[in-house]
Amino acid sequence: MTTRSWVILVVAISVAAVFRSVVAYNGSLWADEGSFLNAITAPTWREMIQFLRLHESHPPLFYLLMRAWSHFMNGNDTWLMVVPIVLAVAIVPVIYAVGRSLFGEGVGLIAAVLAAVSPQLTEHSAQIRPYGLLYIAALTSAASFAMCLTSGTRKAWILFVVATTTMLYTHNWAWMILAGEGMAGLYVMRHSSSGERNQLVRKASIALLAVFALYAAWFPSFVFQSRHAGHGSVPIERFSEYVGFILLSIFRTLEATVIGRLSDKQFVALGGLVAAALAVAAVSVFYHPQSDPRPNGSKTAFAFARARAAILLRIALFSLGAALLVSPFNNVILPRGVVTVTPILLLPAAWWIKTLMWHRASRDAARIGAIVCCFAVVAAFVETASLIKRPRSNVGQIADLVRRGAHADDLLIVAPEWFAASFDHYFPPSIEQIDYPYEGRSAMIDFTDIWENRIRSTAAKRIEEKIRKAHAANRRVWFVFERRYMRNFTPDEMDRAYRHKQPGAISVRDVRRIRATLDSTYGPPRIFEANEPLPINDEMIAHLYAR
Repeated sequence: MTTRSWVILVVAISVAAVFRSVVAYNGSLWADEGSFLNAITAPTWREMIQFLRLHESHPPLFYLLMRAWSHFMNGNDTWLMVVPIVLAVAIVPVIYAVGRSLFGEGVGLIAAVLAAVSPQLTEHSAQIRPYGLLYIAALTSAASFAMCLTSGTRKAWILFVVATTTMLYTHNWAWMILAGEGMAGLYVMRHSSSGERNQLVRKASIALLAVFALYAAWFPSFVFQSRHAGHGSVPIERFSEYVGFILLSIFRTLEATVIGRLSDKQFVALGGLVAAALAVAAVSVFYHPQSDPRPNGSKTAFAFARARAAILLRIALFSLGAALLVSPFNNVILPRGVVTVTPILLLPAAWWIKTLMWHRASRDAARIGAIVCCFAVVAAFVETASLIKRPRSNVGQIADLVRRGAHADDLLIVAPEWFAASFDHYFPPSIEQIDYPYEGRSAMIDFTDIWENRIRSTAAKRIEEKIRKAHAANRRVWFVFERRYMRNFTPDEMDRAYRHKQPGAISVRDVRRIRATLDSTYGPPRIFEANEPLPINDEMIAHLYAR
């Protein structure tokens, strides 16, 4: 590496470290992070594995890593964030190394810079969750598979086996990546000679057998989780709804990989237009395309690079296609999952940018590239600024408000129970508490037959009786819930929720029922809200009911 390359890489790592750290420490832990802490603090390692099998929807690798680190650091929250931040920042040198290996040093540096400033990677990897490790493992798996399909060295196949096994043990979204790799491999084999095809089939079969053998110990737990956990199916009943779902998924994919949430759409549009106009003018004046499409005169190297970029692009697109096919049964088109393909997409994007810098594309292609880059840069700037400004969650502030205002005989209701995971982290046992639908404080979310338990539960009757008794005893009642759960489902929406077994909709219904019972019993509540910008994830509010 040249001195210039070292400087660029160090700056990119430093920028990534600052962005990830600010986002990671900005605000309270949110619901999923609270649930994670409940898992790694199980009394024994065996109980933690059992907890994951029954009460989480993820494999154990990251949990094992964090449990070991937690014991070493004595469970301190601040120190617990170190591992996720290190993994979140590690994507920068990893994507540099992968890009350099596949395409050369210039592409590796461009990819490293893109990864450092990516708001999507910043948001989702800066959490006490498996995503940072997942993104690294998925990138390494896809890149090594691209190397296997184009060069086929034994080292590349071994790296593919190790990275893919790590990916599968980190997060179940990894199966979408593996499916994308399989379809990309079939595409390459279809366009190969019979001799090359037979050799690829043999090596790929051996590699996949090795992966499945290494994963066999967890596979029964994965099957259990696939049947009992997840996010429910997407309510699609008509062809027009499926078309709408595809269009919405495309937009969400663009949000999760390129444009972000567009927190300030007007600024992105105006800033992007101004930057694009200047860039197009600069291209028109200074860009002089060259006819030779072979950088450094190496036709073979350029062909290999183009083939690898195409393979990575197909892996990403086929992975998203697999997610689209699965989602009508178990919705996996979620931003934190879709972002898994972002590092994979950054490599062909960096190669394309480098090709433009070589002046090897037409002037029209250069103009299009300049426009795309300008809008992407402006959107990334706006999204990163929004992430830095907005806290992840306000649950810590709400827990503190309840703690300071609570009386010894108050009753506290937190609903639904997955938000109690983070709330209870900040609220020590001090008053009678119900993490609905459980009868007391809950340290877990029981995914076992969660739909059947929701529709058969007698928790609603129990909580109504509890509220009536509290009112008769002249006790105050605190009700803590997430603001989005104030919405009202129409009868048709509830019917669809029942048909598609969506426990989230039932939880919204239950939250509204509890509020209605409290309102009719006590009258209007006193509302407690955190005085801060709108959180990225959980916006908790507290209602205090008193006679």
